[in-house]
Amino acid sequence: MQKSQISRTALTCAALRARYTEMPFAREIFGYLQSYHPAGTRAISSMLAFGDIAFRRVSPNRYSQLAYVEGRYCSTSDALSRVGACHILEIASGLSPRGLCFDNGRVYVESDLPDIISQKKEIALQLGAKHLHFKALNPFDLESLLSVGREFFQDSDLPIAIVHEGFLGYFPDSGKYSKRTAIRNFRIFLQEFSPNGAYITPDLTFRKKKSPALKLLGFLASSIYRIRLYPFEDDKAALTLLKEEGFSAEFLPNSHLIQNLSCLKNFRHAAVSAAAHEYRACLARLSC
Repeated sequence: MQKSQISRTALTCAALRARYTEMPFAREIFGYLQSYHPAGTRAISSMLAFGDIAFRRVSPNRYSQLAYVEGRYCSTSDALSRVGACHILEIASGLSPRGLCFDNGRVYVESDLPDIISQKKEIALQLGAKHLHFKALNPFDLESLLSVGREFFQDSDLPIAIVHEGFLGYFPDSGKYSKRTAIRNFRIFLQEFSPNGAYITPDLTFRKKKSPALKLLGFLASSIYRIRLYPFEDDKAALTLLKEEGFSAEFLPNSHLIQNLSCLKNFRHAAVSAAAHEYRACLARLSC
């Protein structure tokens, strides 16, 4: 595996999954990263170890918001189950373990920037996952997105679900590299290859109101990674954008999923439950 760049946010999410959850393949993925990115993984592990000592004591409710990593994953998986049998195109899949669990004969394409997707492919192959497809993809480039459709989903026999976690919040509402551009491209893709498909993401639920989860994410993003987040004002603003771009959408309840999170043994159940609405998945389909 080449020692090329993997974003610190991707490494951090991988570390959180491995440290606090029992999500499938989480420890295996982070184990491989420790071999090929020792400096980056050591730094993040040290940061989390400090957090265990300091933040857990000073602000345990706020620290419990780290559960969002597993919460958004489970919310997205629950939304996929509502779609039923489908092929999947995951956008900005990063180091997510989801694709590794979908060895069911359906087409599953993981996509991301060239550097990270090549490393994810190597990790998957070392874990014996031969059912996945990997593609370098810029979702803001419509032709790049449509080329993936032509390569993997032409004449699809099942609906296609476009999925992403932790992608859209890094982009503003308008402009070339924006939420609107990405969502518009996803709509055109579904119109072309799967009119009965779906678009699923938990990325539309973070709000400008400084809730505990958003405060924690904002701190990590701005103070440590120098990255800006672009949350929505409220549910209405998110749903309005989807409607304007040709989708009919709803936010799915997820409180029933909380009790099954494997990370609860590390965090306060009440604090995790109180913030569950912040990682609800949005399920969108093409408007009639």
